[in-house]
Amino acid sequence: MPRVVVGFTGIPRYGQSDALHLIYLYCRRKGYPELNSIVVQETGFPGENYPDGKEPLEFLVERARVFTFNWTAKDKPRAEDLVGLAQSATT
Repeated sequence: MPRVVVGFTGIPRYGQSDALHLIYLYCRRKGYPELNSIVVQETGFPGENYPDGKEPLEFLVERARVFTFNWTAKDKPRAEDLVGLAQSATT
């Protein structure tokens, strides 16, 4: 999946961690399912740096939440939302 993300975003594989972490922080703040949980490695699960260190069953549950969540009814994040998250996460 990380190779697929490169094709969608143009973000090299080694640089995806920061972007995925911002997505994680945004979803957590809004109470949304963790959208970053659907970006998986060849194992079918996210990498070892995934926040919260979930067990495999927890990842599967979270992934199901992502695919059943009504994303179209929610506001889309703006660049300013993500910049603020990055700054608050580092302080």
